[in-house]
Amino acid sequence: MLKLILLFRRKPGMSRADFIDYYETVHAPLSVDKIPGIALYRRSYVEPGAAPFGHPTTEAGFDVVTELGFESREDYDAAVQAFTSPELGTLFYADMQNLFDLSEPQRGYFIRQELSPIPARAAP
Repeated sequence: MLKLILLFRRKPGMSRADFIDYYETVHAPLSVDKIPGIALYRRSYVEPGAAPFGHPTTEAGFDVVTELGFESREDYDAAVQAFTSPELGTLFYADMQNLFDLSEPQRGYFIRQELSPIPARAAP
C-alpha cells in the first residue's frame, strides 16, 4: 500500500473541539465521497499536555496527522487528478480555508511502514 502522511495545523482562532468536529463531520466525509482511490483515511489528533515517555513538552507545530493509503500508484494518481481538477480543486480549497492554517505550505510525506511483532503476554 502506498501511504502518505500529512501534517495540518488548524485555522487560527479555531478551537481544538471545533477543528475536530469540522474535520470529522464535514471535511473527511467530503474527501471520502469525492476523491477516488482512497483505501485508508486516518486522522490522529495531537493531544495537548505533557509529552509521552518523559520528553519535554513542546508545541508540535501541527494539530493532526492525516494518513492516506492507496492500493496502487494508479489509485494515488487518480486521487491527485481529481483533487487538482478545476471543479474539485475549488471545492476543496474553499473547504480547507474553513479548517486549516494555509498561511504556510502544508507538509506531506510518503512513508514506508514497518511493524514489529509483539509476542503474546500472559494476563497479569
